[in-house]
Amino acid sequence: MDQLSFNPAYQAQAEQALIRLHRRVEATQLDQSDLDRLRQTLAKRTMQAVEPPSGNSVRGSRPQADAALTPAFLSGSNAVPAGNEREQRRAVLNMAEWVNQQDVYDPTGYQLRRFGLWAHLHAAPSVTRDRRTELTAVPRDIVASYEDALASNAIDPGLLLRIEKSVSAAPYWLRGSFLAASVAARLEMNEVADGIRQACARFVRRVPALMELCFSDGTAFVDAPTLAWMTGTDGAESSGSPVQEYAGLRDELVTQLNQEGVEVVLLRLQEMQAAYRAPRQRCYATVIAADLLAARGLAWLASDLCANVARVMQATPAAQWEPDLYQKLLEQHPAELVSVMTAVKD
Repeated sequence: MDQLSFNPAYQAQAEQALIRLHRRVEATQLDQSDLDRLRQTLAKRTMQAVEPPSGNSVRGSRPQADAALTPAFLSGSNAVPAGNEREQRRAVLNMAEWVNQQDVYDPTGYQLRRFGLWAHLHAAPSVTRDRRTELTAVPRDIVASYEDALASNAIDPGLLLRIEKSVSAAPYWLRGSFLAASVAARLEMNEVADGIRQACARFVRRVPALMELCFSDGTAFVDAPTLAWMTGTDGAESSGSPVQEYAGLRDELVTQLNQEGVEVVLLRLQEMQAAYRAPRQRCYATVIAADLLAARGLAWLASDLCANVARVMQATPAAQWEPDLYQKLLEQHPAELVSVMTAVKD
């Protein structure tokens, strides 16, 4: 029951302890006078704890409270000088790295990293010529290794952290954030993927000129798939699009691409090519797959698929493009169809 450490919240416990000691006076051979002094001390400490503080103590405490609210405190003079911004950013990036090491699935580290990289940027870098800046892009072989890993579904949290290091080394490489989010989505780290996308979208909205600029080697800060990903249009079609009737197929391919990788999607595409009767169906399925592959960074593969579709469309007569419709016309209006075909030949 020290005066400095006494707390009224413990009064009931102290009283119960004294009662137990009183009951065991004879068994423990305690001195009754000692228990009486303990009881008196407890009563005294309780009274001191509930008494209001004296005027002197109140007056004595005011200078400290006033000192905490001085004009210097309110004016923010205790803030870190602006000259230490680089140290501040380094501290934020180190904290992001630490968070990733503690829990790679926590979105906080990824968002904190982008805050440290971009919070101080409010204008686009200077341009030398042809929309190119003096900034160096991430080496092409490194980018290719990331894209190959995504294409072959050889992904793990370590790949995500390696991409994040490249993003830290090249803050304007927004495609790197797109690749990082793609890996996170494939690993079922949806909060991480969404957090990365939202941070990128905010950055580009604040500095829209970034969408037009390139690194010194001509690599765009924001390429078409990255822009579609940031704006949320990479996996959706407008309501008036003819591809809307294949929305179920698109959803199926998106799921396969995210969970099983590119090879499974290409095998599924081959199956559909053999199963669909009409060239129109085969072409639409191919274009849907090409769009999804391009959004995942496989633009070269998407271009090859679309080129094949273009060749098929150029070489396919309308009767073969829509065989079901042509057969219906042939059955219901044979004379008119023969007349039209004869006129075309003439």
